Amino acid sequence: MKLVEINDVRVGQVLERDRCIFVIEERTGAHNFAVSLYNHNHKPAPNDVYEWKTMHEKNVAAFDDCEIVGKIGITHRIEGKKLVEITRAAEFQTDDVVKFKWDPRLYVINREIDFGIKESHPDNSCFEATNGLYGSRQLVDFELKRVGILGVTHEFVNDREV
Repeated sequence: MKLVEINDVRVGQVLERDRCIFVIEERTGAHNFAVSLYNHNHKPAPNDVYEWKTMHEKNVAAFDDCEIVGKIGITHRIEGKKLVEITRAAEFQTDDVVKFKWDPRLYVINREIDFGIKESHPDNSCFEATNGLYGSRQLVDFELKRVGILGVTHEFVNDREV
């Protein structure tokens, strides 16, 4: 198994371009999707949210300059006509895709290691992680950088499919 970045358009993705959010609702053709457009309402916190504006069909090529910022049910949810971000903890957590500054490989955090690690590393900087060679584990306690979330920006695929 290999860990790869998700680059294609999929149902449930939350994409952003120029402070506009597109939620991919359903596939309507080989290269077309029904999308909902959400615009920021520019209100002060805590009422600053993205509100639904319209639904229309777009071709896959229309999303070439969009950035994947989430997935419905993982990072965002829809409440009425508002798109709400599901807040994630500031520290690392399970399913975060991380990398070391000095290592080009990506790792997925499997679970936090509890046995005495929190006492010596109170900032939770010590984890068991899985690298691109599925199942290979190592204990990491170096500075990590979050680069994505498994299922949102990255996924595991069979080596033969890459």
